[in-house]
Parts: sequence; structure tokens; C-alpha cells
Amino acid sequence: MKKILSTITVMSLLLVFATGCKQQRDFLADAKAGFTDAVGFGDDNNTITNLAIDASVTSLKQTLNAYLSSSKLYSGAISVTVAANSTIVDDYNTNNGTAYDVMPSDVYTLPASITIPANSKEGPGEVDIDITKMLTYGTSFALGVEITQVSGGPGAILTAHSKHLFIIQVKNKYDGVYSIDGTFKDYSNPAFQGAYPLEWQLVTTGPKQCVVYDAADFNPPIPAYVFYTGTGYSYFGSFGLVVNFDDNDNVASVTNYYGQPSGNGRSANLNPAGVNKYDASTGTISISYWMDQPAVITPHRGQFDETWTYEGPRP
Repeated sequence: MKKILSTITVMSLLLVFATGCKQQRDFLADAKAGFTDAVGFGDDNNTITNLAIDASVTSLKQTLNAYLSSSKLYSGAISVTVAANSTIVDDYNTNNGTAYDVMPSDVYTLPASITIPANSKEGPGEVDIDITKMLTYGTSFALGVEITQVSGGPGAILTAHSKHLFIIQVKNKYDGVYSIDGTFKDYSNPAFQGAYPLEWQLVTTGPKQCVVYDAADFNPPIPAYVFYTGTGYSYFGSFGLVVNFDDNDNVASVTNYYGQPSGNGRSANLNPAGVNKYDASTGTISISYWMDQPAVITPHRGQFDETWTYEGPRP
């Protein structure tokens, strides 16, 4: 797609996914290299656990292990206290150009403490996240956790390895990157034409609902429809899709993300003559919808007949 409206900035992020294993530090090697005896998380500073989970999941448990960096073992147990720290989320957003909200405090439960047993280098902890409650607030949140106190053993915190960031994104089965092909008619201005193929992202906003974002032409992505004016490219202001599915994978309805109608009188409505169906076997959505703007023309300003083909998960 034409990068006519913005330039995408590519950022390198260190992501640790739920399907993989964390690369834990060799704290004994650290100690031999001159580290002061201390306790930290077993990863690099501010390492990220980035999880994309299905909307059908109701709860999530994530490990949060504490490790002893020392050339010796301690005969007594070591107690490690952890706490949420929103600054970790803020710093990540600032450094990476993201805008994750801090996870509400009633969504997660941190361990009261993590115990490294006597004569051991490692102690297990667990973070519990209530996905059902999270969905009452939204679908994407970040939780920063920091070691605040170490009792027993060296009694010290390994500052460079004292923080961890969890990014939790809930995704339904429609969520992902799609290539868009089809036809577009603007009944008020025949010069306006479709600019297919387009590339859109369906972003989960509920178990059966997605907002459609254009990430190929806008940075940051926004709900929008880019078209050809006859001489160049433009987009319809205050018009973007929210798509609702039913239990049988039919497209039940579409609405305008910016209001139904928006401030400029535009609304989105499903054309019932269309197929309006998600096909799981092919990863395609067949859809027909209208942009209505009765102050300009009736009954419909524009008609869209499209096939959305799944290309892969969102970044």
C-alpha cells in the first residue's frame, strides 16, 4: 500500500513470548565476574513477557522467578518482596513509542513474597491475571513488577535485574492483519475510486468484536478508509469500521468507530444483500457495507463490497 500519509518507524523490541522459554541469566557466572551478592529476576533489565491470548481465556498465570546472584549458597531461606510499578510501563511507552495503559490493580494478584529456599539459587513466584475482569476495562494492558526488598541471604537487590514488564493483549479469532480487495462506489462523486489492495488490522475489542485499523498508511494506526480521488489519495474523515460477529461467524453488524453517526454525519451500516461471513477454513471475511451521510446524498453515500484475507497475526 502507498505510504502516503505517514512513515512507519520500525522499532526493535526484545519480546519474550509465552510459547517460548525465557533466557535466564547465569547468576553464578555473574558473581564470578564481580557482581555483588544480590537477588534479581532471571532476565535482562526490563525484559518483556509479551502475551497475545485468545478472548476465550478467563484467567492467566505467569511465572515470576527470583534468582540469587552469588558464588555461594545460603543456609537460610531468602524472602523476596515484589510490587507493581507503573513507572516501568511509562518508561517502556516513552522509549518505544507505545501507549499501553497500566493494568488496573483489581485485574492482577502478585505473590505476597517469593521464597528462595535454603541452599538454592532460585525461588518460584506466580502472577495471576483475571482476563474476564480485564475485558471490562479493555483488551491491552501492561504491568510492571519490581523487587522492593530482600530479606535473608545477601539482603541486597540486583538493581540491573530488578524489573519485569508483562504486556497482555487479548485477541479473538478474527484478530490479525488482512489484505483487502474489492470494489468501492461513491454515489456523490464518481471520480472517487477504491485504492485496493489495502492492508488493515482487525484489533480485538471484545470476544466477537474488532475495530479495523489502517496501520500501513498511518502512524500511529487509526480506523480509516483510504481511496483514490482521481488525482491522488485521501481518506474519509471520521469514518472507520467496528465489526461485530455472531456465534455462527456471520458479520452481524458494522458501525462507525467515530460515532453512529459521527460529527460530520457519517455512519456505517451492513448491506444485508452481502455474504457477510467469516470463513475459518480460508481465513477470509466476505463483507458488504455502506457509508451513509444523508446530508450529502440518500440512501447511501458509498458502497463497499470486499474480501478480507487473513495474512498473519498483528505485530
